[in-house]
Amino acid sequence: MSSGSFASLSSSEDDDIPQSKIINTSTASFHLQMENSDSGSDEGSKTVEDTSTQEKGPSESPLRKKQRNALLAPLDLSTPSVQFMPGACGGPADIDTPISVIRRRTSTPISFNTSTAHNYVNMESVNELMKKMMDSQTEILMKTLTDQGEKIEELHQLLRRMDLHAGAQRKGNKTAIHVPAHIKQAVRDAYRHSTTENNLVWTCKTAAGSILKYSSGENKELSEAICVYVKGQYPTTEEGVIKTGIETYFNTIKQRRQMEEDGKKASHNLTTEKWFCMGERTGVKALQAKKLPSSEEDKLMKAMKIDFMSSEDSDSEDETRLITRPLTWLSKDFKSYMDKLDSKYQRQLNAQGKKLRSKRVVGRPSERPCPKKSPDLAWVFA
Repeated sequence: MSSGSFASLSSSEDDDIPQSKIINTSTASFHLQMENSDSGSDEGSKTVEDTSTQEKGPSESPLRKKQRNALLAPLDLSTPSVQFMPGACGGPADIDTPISVIRRRTSTPISFNTSTAHNYVNMESVNELMKKMMDSQTEILMKTLTDQGEKIEELHQLLRRMDLHAGAQRKGNKTAIHVPAHIKQAVRDAYRHSTTENNLVWTCKTAAGSILKYSSGENKELSEAICVYVKGQYPTTEEGVIKTGIETYFNTIKQRRQMEEDGKKASHNLTTEKWFCMGERTGVKALQAKKLPSSEEDKLMKAMKIDFMSSEDSDSEDETRLITRPLTWLSKDFKSYMDKLDSKYQRQLNAQGKKLRSKRVVGRPSERPCPKKSPDLAWVFA
C-alpha cells in the first residue's frame, strides 16, 4: 500500500487467515484516525475499536501487524475522525465511498487557576476587618449605654427633687390661703382699734418662755374682736380667710417684739432703709436710661394735642370693647412715639387696672380732616 492511503483488508489476504482466528466483524467497529503525513496532506491512520479480545496466530502477516499496531495506538481526540464502513463488494478500501462521517468533538474543561494562598490572605483580611468593625460597634454601644445610664440617673434625681418639692407644696397648701389686700388692711385697722379703745394686747410667750399662738387662751379675746370687726366690714368674706389674715399679722407682731428684745430692731430698720434707697436709685437710673432726651421730650410734648389723637368708637353697650379709628395723615415717627407710650402705660398697670381697661380693636381709618399745619409741628404730618 502507498503512503497516505487508508489500509484495508483485501479478499485474497482474508483467505490466508484461519477461520478460527477471524474476528467477528459484527461486534467490531473500525475507525480511521486522521493524521498529517510528512508530505503535508491531511490523511488519517485507521484505528480499530474492538470490544472483543484479539488472539494472535502462530504466523502473523505484515498487514495483520499493522492492524494490531493501529488498534493499540493511542486515540488522538484533538482532531475529528472519519468512520468508513467496509465496501459491500469487498474491494480495496481506498475506493470505498464513506457512508457516514462522525465528528467527535471534545470539550476541554476550563481550569480556574485560583491561588489558595491568595484566598487565604483575603479571608484573613476580611476576618480582621470584621473584628475591627465589631470592636468599634461594641465601643460605641458601651459608650451609648454609659451615657444613657448617666441620663437615667439624672432623671431619677430630678424626679426625687420634684417629689420632695411637690410634697412640701402639699404640706404647705394645707394652711396656704390667699388673703386679699383689703382684708389685710382691715385686720391691721381692727388690731389698732382694739388695742387703743379696748386696751387688748397679744401675748407672744409666757413667763416660762412658752411660745403662744393667736388662738391661745391669752390671745383669744383680741383675735375674736378682730374677727368680728373685719366680718362687720366684709360680711361675705369667709371666716377661714379672716383667721389666716389674723395669724399672719400675729406672727409679724411676734417677730417685731423678738427683734426689739434682741436689740436687732435698729439694725433691721437700717438695713431695710438701705435696700429701699438702693431700689429707688436703681429705678431712677433705669428711668434715665429709658428716658427720651430733653430736646425730643419737649418736641413730643408740644405734639400732645387732642387733634392728633385717634378716635375710638364703642363696640358694645358696656364699652368693654372699643374700635380705634387711625388717622391716615399722621407721620410714622409720631405713630412710633404713640405706640411706645401705649406700651409703657400697659406695663405700668396692675392686675386690677388691666381688668378695667377696655379691649381695643383697630377698625377702618378715620375720616377726620387734617388740621392746619404749623411749622414747629411739621414732623407730625405725613
